[in-house]
Amino acid sequence: MKHLRKLFLTLTMPSTLTSRAQSGSMSLTPFRLRTLLSPAVLLTLIACGSGEPSGPGADAGTDAGADAGVKPVFPGEWKVHAPMKAPRRSELGAGVIDGKIYVAGGRLDNDFPLELLEIYDPATDSWTPGPSMPSPRDHAGVAAVNGRLYVIGGYGPTPTATVFEFDPRSSTWSSKAPMVSPRAAFAVAVVGTKIHCMGGLPGHAHEAYDVSTDTWEMLPEMPRGREHLAAASIGTTIYVVGGRVAPFPYENYAALDAYDTVTRTWTQLPGMPTARGGLGAAALDGKLYAIGGEFPGVYAHVEEYDPTTQAWRRMKDMLTPRHGVAAVTVNEWIHVVGGGRQLGTAGTTANEAFKPD
Repeated sequence: MKHLRKLFLTLTMPSTLTSRAQSGSMSLTPFRLRTLLSPAVLLTLIACGSGEPSGPGADAGTDAGADAGVKPVFPGEWKVHAPMKAPRRSELGAGVIDGKIYVAGGRLDNDFPLELLEIYDPATDSWTPGPSMPSPRDHAGVAAVNGRLYVIGGYGPTPTATVFEFDPRSSTWSSKAPMVSPRAAFAVAVVGTKIHCMGGLPGHAHEAYDVSTDTWEMLPEMPRGREHLAAASIGTTIYVVGGRVAPFPYENYAALDAYDTVTRTWTQLPGMPTARGGLGAAALDGKLYAIGGEFPGVYAHVEEYDPTTQAWRRMKDMLTPRHGVAAVTVNEWIHVVGGGRQLGTAGTTANEAFKPD
């Protein structure tokens, strides 16, 4: 089956699916994977094993790749925690407030967005439901600032510009100033009181929402536009990693771009070893972690970037290969929640936590 899958991908997918760090603008059209693939093609991709733990290539879902079948040992530790209680889903988002993880929205396998809010307490390894969002969302930007959760843009089911704020103290949702332009599948990162929203559909835009003033500001565009990317902040610098461009068949990016919020400038940095879109990202102890992703299969990869040395290294793979995950750091662990096990589908309730060496 593995050889048949490789043959199928070789015959049907052009070389643009391989890693290429690109620069310059590209035309991006709002899309969803399942609307671009005919049922026959999607079923063929799944049948050929795109959702298997091995993912794309020989070593995509396992700690593999060594000669003579000997698997290398990558650093890091994974633990399985209590799964979400609500339906299996992907393309969700999360933020951390007072040591608890707030998971919002997401998408069912039938493409319908969700208005769910679930709250995970690592201290008790348990989930509780929260009040539903005002409207369902998937592929939204989700972040926590000053003790409140923000759900920005996303599909509902078309791209939106809405901003919802959740206050845990009163357990209520409220609407805030909308984005400058509707967007979905973009990356978010927090520095100070600002939530930076970068890329997505459409692909180069960079705007920031200041929660203290309820206002938006347009900022310098990303040098390399793309969607289904991920981001995390370390100090006053935002690191934007991976992503892809449409239309199908997608072109994955290994790109890493850094935005200095003080000088308001972008810098292109060494790309990660494995190009992919639909990944998650989180920061821990001054380092960036790129987690999971998809296309042409589903990845279990975890790769670490050290800004001090500007070097990448492979870490221990996820226990469950996934794309469209929510990744957040709490109590020195990176929790990776939800996500899909097959291209554009097969959502999960998984809650797995990673700790570097």
